Formats: sequence, structure tokens, C-alpha cells
Amino acid sequence: MLPLSKALTLFHVEDGIHMKKRERAKRKDNIIFLPGLEKRLTDKGLESLQNKRYQEAITLLEEAREHDSENSDILIGLVLAYFEAGAYTKARELANEMLLKGIGDYFHMVDLYLTVLIQLHEYQEIVSTIEALFDEKEIPPERHDHFLTILQFSRRMADNDSQLEPIEEPEPNEDNNPKDLKLSSLKSLNEQMLAI
Repeated sequence: MLPLSKALTLFHVEDGIHMKKRERAKRKDNIIFLPGLEKRLTDKGLESLQNKRYQEAITLLEEAREHDSENSDILIGLVLAYFEAGAYTKARELANEMLLKGIGDYFHMVDLYLTVLIQLHEYQEIVSTIEALFDEKEIPPERHDHFLTILQFSRRMADNDSQLEPIEEPEPNEDNNPKDLKLSSLKSLNEQMLAI
């Protein structure tokens, strides 16, 4: 019988994965994970997201997140998968958490967060978020008009918000998203707002 270290090395060579000598396997409790597992889970999750298999993407990306909870690629993919699957509350919570922790490109995350808030009709939160950006003078000059437009739109909608009934969020699944918005393929928040 082969020692465990030789068996793992043999497995990696047969699998076509060549480990660096210094690369260590991650441990969680008594389980040893193969190096690069989170990368493979992330790649498969993002591929599933791109192929519109949102539930599969969520499962894979949530598992990848367990191994690397601060990886911006995993988290952004997960926010998009939640959004596309109709799990807007989860998408909002994760995007907000990322903003608070400073994970990912800040203004890309703000755009993503605002897109989710628009879908949830949380216009007052949008107004508060953008006003805070303007108060702190954090908005780059080239993005000023973009955020001003969203702010004006959200203020009008917040004023009318009392007349709207709250939306009920459906359980995420592949079949309840009849008009696939493909928001992940749109580059700017303006394009995403037009699609919504």
C-alpha cells in the first residue's frame, strides 16, 4: 500500500494537475481539500452562470465561498447568480456585505448593489446610498452624471413608493425566470436599468 503523500501525488499526476512542492492542501476540521479546489469550483460555477444554469452556479459558488470567503470573483459571481435566479434578498445582502468589507472594485459593487435595490424597489435605500457618496465626494467626475440620474429616478420612485405594493420574492429556480434579463452581460448600470 502506498503512503498517503505518494497516493496524492500519483492522483494529481494522473489527474493532470501538477502541484508545486510548496503548495499545501487546505484543511477544514479533519478533511483535507485538494489544492485548487476553490478555483475549480469557481470556474465551474461561473461557467454554469454563463450557461444560465443559475441554481447549479449558486451551489458551486457557495461551496467555493466556503473555501475562500473573500475571493471577489466568487462573491461577484454569486451575487449575479442570486440575482438571475430571482433571489434578490440574498443578492442584496451579499453585495452589501462586500461593500462593507471592501471586497471587489468599489464602484462596480455599488452599481451591482444599486441594481439589486432597484429590482427590490428599495428606492429610499438607493437615495441614501447615493447621497452618502455625494456627501463624501467619493464619486469620480466621469460617474457623476450616472449617479445623479439614478438618484433623481430613485427620489421620484421613493415618493411614489407608498402607492406601490411590496413585491413578493419568488424562490430561486431555473423555471421561474421567464424573461431572462441577462444583466450579467450588460456593462453599465444604465444598460441594466433599461433592461429592468
